[in-house]
Amino acid sequence: MSETDVVLRARRRQNRWLGILALVSIVLTPLLYGVLFVLSDGDSPLFWVVLTLAVTAAALIPLGLVVWLRRRGTAWAQPSLLLGVDKNRRKAVVKAVRAGQPVEERDHEVAVNTAQGLVRQRRLLWMVPFFLLLWTFNLLDGEFEPWDVLIIVGIVGVTASVPFQIRDSRRGRAWLEKYGPTKGLDHLSVLPRGRD
Repeated sequence: MSETDVVLRARRRQNRWLGILALVSIVLTPLLYGVLFVLSDGDSPLFWVVLTLAVTAAALIPLGLVVWLRRRGTAWAQPSLLLGVDKNRRKAVVKAVRAGQPVEERDHEVAVNTAQGLVRQRRLLWMVPFFLLLWTFNLLDGEFEPWDVLIIVGIVGVTASVPFQIRDSRRGRAWLEKYGPTKGLDHLSVLPRGRD
């Protein structure tokens, strides 16, 4: 399988997942807010309609932004090349990168892309304190609601994931320094620019 086949398959799989997320947002959000409206204490139906549209738009806008940035060639919006290979190869590549071991020649570009993705994920860690503060302020409003349990689970999950993200980022950087094409991290894009 050529590199182009891997890229095309990765894009197709990413398109499929983006489509599923869009469909879930369009179908489940109104359904959820419809149930909440029925359970509410006589709130205005217009309020629930506006809230449903706002939440649906808030879910769809990031998906549209990812598609737009991917078409413009933005590196972080490109699908991981791992999506373009079968499950067994995917597992082998991820295991090799995390263990700092070489991969087969046919998987080298996929491994480079995977390691670069691990390095890039560290940039997202600056958002963790923002979300922790936001969620903590929601908990401190004085009233405990049933859905506050989800906020607590989110805080615990995000906090617990930080050490693993830092570890994986270091492993990705070490793999690139040892096996990467340039022996450095000057450019982090593997996928070519251009439209689908």
